[in-house]
Amino acid sequence: MIQSSYLNALQNAHQYQGKTNDCAAISVAMACNVFNNTKINGYLLGQEMNGFIWRGIFPLFRRIPDNAVMPWGMTDAAKYYGLKATWRMIKKEEYLKTKLNEDLILLPVIGRWKPLYAHVMPLVAFDEKKGWGFINPAKKDNKVFFISQEKFTKQWKWSAKTLIEIKKK
Repeated sequence: MIQSSYLNALQNAHQYQGKTNDCAAISVAMACNVFNNTKINGYLLGQEMNGFIWRGIFPLFRRIPDNAVMPWGMTDAAKYYGLKATWRMIKKEEYLKTKLNEDLILLPVIGRWKPLYAHVMPLVAFDEKKGWGFINPAKKDNKVFFISQEKFTKQWKWSAKTLIEIKKK
């Protein structure tokens, strides 16, 4: 099994999203709380991320209000809290395996078209038999939540294999 060195810290930072669409904001808040030893509330961060924010003379659209958060919205929020964050598309699963135990937190975007659904959660493990393990804000508990490799591959492909990486500066 490959494990993130932040597995336990992310379990301790787990926040439950309830019936909200705040998985992305909560995942970013969890990463910020791990790296900065803070207690950022993911739901409140999600409210802050609604709509546009100004970056100099340019508006940055971070989130459809109370709904989908854009990848650049997640990186912008992490950067606001003093972290280094990037987002990329078309990454390979082998890349995830090599980066999983490095000094960063990985947030892959998964989903499907019918019904339309997207979800973000911190990736914390890979097991040949169980698949990919996450700390899932959609679950009340902080246990590692596994998705089979086959299902993950299909759902990650849906988002053009979008990945947000967050680490300390």
